[in-house]
Amino acid sequence: MPLKYFIAVAETESFTLAASRFGVSQSAISQQVKSLEEEVGVTLFARVNRVVKLTGAGTILLPKAKAVVAKLDQAFDEVRSISGIKRDLLEICVGVDDKNEAAIFDALVDEFQANHPSMMVKFKEKKPQSLPIYLSKDLYERNGYERLIIREEPLLLVINRNNAMASLDSVSLTSLRGLPLIMPKGAAEWFMASGEAKPSCIEEDISISWAKVKAHRGLLVIGADEEKEISDSHVAIPIVKEGAPAKLRLSLFYSRSLDEADSCFVSFVKEKLEA
Repeated sequence: MPLKYFIAVAETESFTLAASRFGVSQSAISQQVKSLEEEVGVTLFARVNRVVKLTGAGTILLPKAKAVVAKLDQAFDEVRSISGIKRDLLEICVGVDDKNEAAIFDALVDEFQANHPSMMVKFKEKKPQSLPIYLSKDLYERNGYERLIIREEPLLLVINRNNAMASLDSVSLTSLRGLPLIMPKGAAEWFMASGEAKPSCIEEDISISWAKVKAHRGLLVIGADEEKEISDSHVAIPIVKEGAPAKLRLSLFYSRSLDEADSCFVSFVKEKLEA
């Protein structure tokens, strides 16, 4: 269908990547897009520095084309269902460093699968970054991948109220150098990448981290989501870098070359984040 090819080229910004998604030749994709342009009567793509970009007309057409394709897929599934023809579910695998992080996606996944009954989303922890889509607090960009920021979480330093730093409104990264810092993996990666301070202990079990802090075995670095666990004997101070809040970013990384099902899921997530 020309519309599906049009959507693939728009999402990958490449006729070659769009062709690999469908397992067809680049010329086949080009011909289908050309046919669509002739039918619509306008140019839908322009080449800019070897990258294929949507024209104004293409930008207007894209969301409408997606809606049409989604409706058609739904109609086909209903017809197959009535006819007693079972269609194999298309499995979308999303890698996660920690399945607890995937909980943020629960409602979104339920809505996606309700709208796309022929697709199923599964979260996998084994080698998550080997998958074309994965959820991570990784700080680094990755060649061939784009990222969607799902959530930003300010970093806090938890210390005893009797500590001399307890009265501060914020604490800078540089002032944490040499201190016994306890933190989970995501925060540890952030600190090590900053080059300013390093963790003395990486602890994923938050209950063990709290126990160490209460035993005065170190200072705890947490995300703001954990602030509710702080006892009355401790305070949380925002950590800043160059005057701005230091933040952990939970991101959805996705390959620039996705198959149809994976691309459908990523597009759905994008639309929800932009809504």
